[in-house]
Amino acid sequence: QAGQDFQAAVDTEVAAYWNAVFQQARAQEISWLIVHAGRAAVPYLLRLGDQRAVLEVLEQVIIRDRSPVTIAALLPTLWHLADITQGTGDQAMAGLLVARALAGTDPDASQSQLQALLTAAVGRADYSWASVISTYLIQGYLRAGRLAEALTLAGEMAEYKRQAGLGPWSQLSAEVTRLQILGLQGYADEVLAEVTRLRPHMASLPDQSDQPENVLPYNVREVILDTGRRAARDLERWDDALALNAEIRAFQQARGASAIEIARNRFNDYGPLLRLDRLGEARDLLLDCRDTFEREHATGNLGQALSALAGVEDKAGHGQDAIDLERNALRYEYLARDGDAIAVSHENLGNYLRRNAADHPQALAHHLAAALIRTLAGSTRARLPLIAAARDLVELPGGAVVPATISELSAAVGEVPGVDLARLLAQLTDDPAVVGAVYSALLAQASELANPDTLLPRHLASWDPVIAGIVAARDGDDEARAAVDERLAERADSPDWGTLVAALRAILDDGPGASLPDDLDNIDTVITRRAQAALTGENPVPAQLWPAIPFSGFIAHVVNAAYGDQDTAQKVTESLTKMDTDADLAPLAGALRRILDGDHTPTLARDLDPVSAAVVLTVLFHVPPTAQP
Repeated sequence: QAGQDFQAAVDTEVAAYWNAVFQQARAQEISWLIVHAGRAAVPYLLRLGDQRAVLEVLEQVIIRDRSPVTIAALLPTLWHLADITQGTGDQAMAGLLVARALAGTDPDASQSQLQALLTAAVGRADYSWASVISTYLIQGYLRAGRLAEALTLAGEMAEYKRQAGLGPWSQLSAEVTRLQILGLQGYADEVLAEVTRLRPHMASLPDQSDQPENVLPYNVREVILDTGRRAARDLERWDDALALNAEIRAFQQARGASAIEIARNRFNDYGPLLRLDRLGEARDLLLDCRDTFEREHATGNLGQALSALAGVEDKAGHGQDAIDLERNALRYEYLARDGDAIAVSHENLGNYLRRNAADHPQALAHHLAAALIRTLAGSTRARLPLIAAARDLVELPGGAVVPATISELSAAVGEVPGVDLARLLAQLTDDPAVVGAVYSALLAQASELANPDTLLPRHLASWDPVIAGIVAARDGDDEARAAVDERLAERADSPDWGTLVAALRAILDDGPGASLPDDLDNIDTVITRRAQAALTGENPVPAQLWPAIPFSGFIAHVVNAAYGDQDTAQKVTESLTKMDTDADLAPLAGALRRILDGDHTPTLARDLDPVSAAVVLTVLFHVPPTAQP
């Protein structure tokens, strides 16, 4: 008994120590320390029988670290908690944590677990828990791209909240979810209008509800306004985005939000300021945020602020400053172990190195690292850095070595102080063979994308509508000029196309003999020469192609699919299916489908309207008769 008492005393002291560290880390939002202290406290809390405390700690750990290695370590404890809490008030929370833990490593199992929990909650008429579980089911649908199912469940969740007798703020939170899904579906106009309508309604609600709520009223209000801000951003209504963010900040200050929370809100303003060319304001804002994040020891936020500053300096033309800041950002992001931010910074640094230093070998390494991290993390955004890597391969100087193994890639990006790619990859998966196989596949894809037989036709096809617009504009067509101006403005800040945009704008203004930038890469040079040849009549483009400028990307995807890119082919097929439902677009969809099926005869353009015919002829021009679908 004395031994047991002593063990209990030790457990109590050690648990208290780690809990104190955990709470301090939460107060300062030091993610890695929250994870470390939380995991360290769990065995002692379990021996003390404090199941509720264990669940609360593990929830915070899972929020901040969803790496496969951490989840694999925690799952046995979570399953154990799910077993021992059967029939208690903690049963639903334990089961929900299991589902949340599985979301990244086994999404199907996670969704099955959540559906079972939802069915059980509805069966016992526990509609409050049903609404909570629905939230996580909806998140799973969104990750899987099942937006229609997410929207349907959002409606059901609103009914669960009503049946639970929850108050107006809880009811409003269901509306927030619906609006967020509509935003993802591309209905930004509708979302912004709805947020505008809801603002006076929110103002009429009491800050402290006299009815049961399972949400924080201030959080609902601020999330609704932030949903409007995101819609305004998507619509490129930058002043509206700034105004909505200022309103959020006013509410934060009124409720006494922390300095770091306010700084995170202010950080959202830098993008609109950048797009409005208010570079000085964006720089000052980010410097203030940087100081706050540094003072509050918010390592991950500090890395993001430095990365944003790099973007400002890049747009200001300070190339080396952008490179230095992005390298520094990586150091902090690796300290915070923020995989998504790390991938962004690797991609950005690759862009800056290529554009500002012409360091194509290092640019290639960072682009490959970004593609690898995103692929292993299950992200759908691995394609962009992979395409950038293909461009790097095209520009590699003679004798340059492509990192063929993970160790070579780690060494290449490890030239940046603080970057430990191997350690990060080990957090994403504990199987080195998987990492090696994924990397080999990415290298093969980059090499295929860099193949001149597919690389140039795809890019040429995507710019042909703009070139047609330049020809029409030079002939006096004001509508064509406006369309070209709009497209060039959209791409002016692009890391890949900014230099080409400057060249095409010079040709638009001064004709084929215009003075061009000195730093055009191989692809930019080919596209520029095609524009010059189109103006002189040496290599004309279809005259009616310019109205298809908004569909430039889709035209390139069709060409890419015709060359055998299966991922792109699937997306093109989905788009063609949607076009079939539009009477005006259905004939074009049929012609493009026949091209993908191997029919490359010019008669496909017969009987189509002029713009559709021009699209078909452009695709056929860039897909040789020997190409296989």
